[in-house]
Amino acid sequence: MTGESNRSMTDRSITGKSITDKSLTGKMRSFVCFLEMHEKCTLAVILFLWLLFVVFVYMYKNCYSKIYTEDFEYSDELQYCIDDISVKNAQISGWCLKPGADIRIYDIRLILWSDALGYGYVVPAMMNRRSDMTKYMDDGYNYEKSGFSCMINPKFIKKEAYKILIRYQCDGSSEVADTGKYYIPDYAVTYDEPDISGQLAYYVDGVSVADGMVYGWCFKQGKDLEQFDTDLILWNEDMCYGYECPGYMLKDENITAEFNDGYNYDKSRFVCMLDNSIIRNGNYKIYIRYQCDGENEAVDTGIFYHYYKQKAVRMTKEPDLTGKFAYELETVSDVDRTVSGWCCEPGESIQEYGINLILWKQDRGYGYTIPAYMDERKDITQRFDDGCNYDKSGFFCDLNGSRLVDGKYRIYIQYACNGQEQTVDTGQYICVEE
Repeated sequence: MTGESNRSMTDRSITGKSITDKSLTGKMRSFVCFLEMHEKCTLAVILFLWLLFVVFVYMYKNCYSKIYTEDFEYSDELQYCIDDISVKNAQISGWCLKPGADIRIYDIRLILWSDALGYGYVVPAMMNRRSDMTKYMDDGYNYEKSGFSCMINPKFIKKEAYKILIRYQCDGSSEVADTGKYYIPDYAVTYDEPDISGQLAYYVDGVSVADGMVYGWCFKQGKDLEQFDTDLILWNEDMCYGYECPGYMLKDENITAEFNDGYNYDKSRFVCMLDNSIIRNGNYKIYIRYQCDGENEAVDTGIFYHYYKQKAVRMTKEPDLTGKFAYELETVSDVDRTVSGWCCEPGESIQEYGINLILWKQDRGYGYTIPAYMDERKDITQRFDDGCNYDKSGFFCDLNGSRLVDGKYRIYIQYACNGQEQTVDTGQYICVEE
């Protein structure tokens, strides 16, 4: 074998090409020989570094980080909507945008903030394309990337009440919006009717079936609040079962100031979020269960949570206009497919009642009857101030999932109260499109 062939063998690179003495220094030849001898190890190291980089990127994009300050700069310019809060699927979805600017480089994250814990979690969200938002805004800008969906991993967060904030970063700017919504983990079914044994001070401030929310305050007077739990039980007397729903603490110094008896009731306020997709149709009496220092007490609030899934019933007869009651449609949203407002008969307190919307498609001669949820509206009682109770006058109707045929519908309100049924034509329309 010639000297030339020997050099060719000893100087062979990992690419298989011959390398001469003139083209490489002694150190370079030594490095090439090292790579030849440890080729498998070198590839393993490169693969490990690549996997480490991928894991780092994934962790950055998907892992939660804690935030310890609530000193956010809230924006009045952001437009947003939380379309769905599902405790069952541990998911929050919606859309967020800043009018007057195309969405190019952006990042949407949710901040779940707990007053009880004193800190929150920054949760990554995935982008959902929403071409309907560009059409809805209709201002010449592109908002297709405004949708988001966020999966909540219960292993990463403590079971508390979390206020939902949206952190919107787009083209170098960062802004925060307070949605006014809450996310609270799951709850269980019970078949034991609560024992009424409590001597508690309590008040239910509001019941919103539309938002799946019950909130108020509860405590045992003459005792500082230290270790305690406040839960709600929604009990269906007809079906003999109920739902145990954890209530989560919100601080409110006004309660202590109001009673002014030397004890601290700052932690007495609670909020309970209900996942309506889990609850079966029915009327549920609301109990408050209060556990403090080993004692377990419950009170019957006398208030009901009325829930009925909204199924559209097709009708072919145009509604008869027989109503003269007071009403107002406060929200008619083609984008969110929701209608809300209030209605009542002045001079008559609301006891037994039911509210339906009738959506009439005039060009086809048919329509749909859709039941509406009750929303508590104490402000309506205060507005009339005539001695009658109109707290149950609010309503909310969600058309998503109603399987309506696309088109333009005229809105009627069908109001049944205290044995009388009336219908009015609001003169307003809602457009339903896929």
